[in-house]
Amino acid sequence: MLRTLPNNLCFSSTNSTGISRLRRVLRALAWLYVDVGYCQGMGLIAANLLLCLEEETAFWMMCSIVEDLLPPSYYSSLSLLGVQADQAVLCHLLPLYLPRLDQLLKEHQIDLPLITLQWFLTLYSSVCPTAVTLRIWDLFFYDGSVVLFRIALALLQLKPLTHTVLYSLIKLSLVA
Repeated sequence: MLRTLPNNLCFSSTNSTGISRLRRVLRALAWLYVDVGYCQGMGLIAANLLLCLEEETAFWMMCSIVEDLLPPSYYSSLSLLGVQADQAVLCHLLPLYLPRLDQLLKEHQIDLPLITLQWFLTLYSSVCPTAVTLRIWDLFFYDGSVVLFRIALALLQLKPLTHTVLYSLIKLSLVA
């Protein structure tokens, strides 16, 4: 848990108030969603929610994400089937919207989920500053999971494609 937002005072040490609040929210989620248990991406989402919301409200927001906003088994502890399905959809969208990037990834035999899986699992909180993450979440809570695809395509389109940019995207995703 100390790896969750380590630069934030609320989560910087075992005695920080955020750590105990986060632990309670995640334990309650694991108890409620036995088939999900704990997925590392959920901790980062819950921690960011706890920066803005009371503990109980953050818990219910997490329930809404798991039950209503994301496909079933998105965070399933056995397969992550839901997020894998979303990654397959994104792989089908890439040649339609970003054919040059799609070609570059194929040339270098790089699977797109290597870059984007963590983005989806953490609802972008692992790769975007908090202010940007919260704006993405505004859209996500309003428009649903389609926003995850829109943001992924937008982020992938931000910089002109070079090998350096491509490998920095991969490195950023692996570090997160």
